[in-house]
Amino acid sequence: MSEVIKEISVLEVNGDFSIIENDIVEIVGDFNLIKQLLWIFFENAIKYSDKDFVKIIAEIFFENNFVVLKISDNGIGIAENDIPHIFDRFFRVDKSHNSNISGNGLGLSIAETIVKQHNGKINVISEVGKGTEFTIRFPKV
Repeated sequence: MSEVIKEISVLEVNGDFSIIENDIVEIVGDFNLIKQLLWIFFENAIKYSDKDFVKIIAEIFFENNFVVLKISDNGIGIAENDIPHIFDRFFRVDKSHNSNISGNGLGLSIAETIVKQHNGKINVISEVGKGTEFTIRFPKV
């Protein structure tokens, strides 16, 4: 997580990227895929922020028998009726509002595939105008 934040900091984005490590955790899996997963969430948080200051908080902790990664942002949010579709390949939320945002709608589909390959689960909570929170749960080692 800290490696991804360090790499993102070179993008010259005006923002605050925080990690809250409540527990020292380990995930058994492919390092590069987990890193790609984190990049997807951080990059989307930056891309879908209409604010002058991007705030991303990544929290890591144990909950029951899971390692939990919670990534929240202060971006534009996702409409409730779009949430069930955001992991579909090529799906992009309200194209009229994001036509100037690069991408092809594959990032979250890839993220979901990576999570499933690591026997994890992913949930999203979002509110338009307030931001989005992704919660990823991996089985505890």
